[in-house]
Amino acid sequence: MLIDPSGIRWIVETDLTPGYIKKIRRQQLQSGRVERPLQTRHGPVSRVTPEIEEQLRQQPDLTLWELGEGLKQSHQVQLSRTRLSQVLQRLELRRKKNPSTRPSRIVPRHNNNARSGGKR
Repeated sequence: MLIDPSGIRWIVETDLTPGYIKKIRRQQLQSGRVERPLQTRHGPVSRVTPEIEEQLRQQPDLTLWELGEGLKQSHQVQLSRTRLSQVLQRLELRRKKNPSTRPSRIVPRHNNNARSGGKR
């Protein structure tokens, strides 16, 4: 049930929940308008500034951990690896180092004079 500014009660046959109707009514009492105000922003303000983006562009070949440590030292900003990945993706930068890949294996040389097998 909604109440118009004149105080007359009227019923609206919609899919609105009673909680949302109360929210609209509270807004109407506070501002005199039934419309919900526009949100000014969605979520927290990003800590990634243009200076940080420029630093990431200058060092695209570092691992996420190395980038995070560099930001912590130079800008006193701590970002998760996930957030760093999102920022790099938005900047269209690729990770060139992958810390989880195995290093190249060095094949040991065999001595040509060595015998195979046990003692002879």
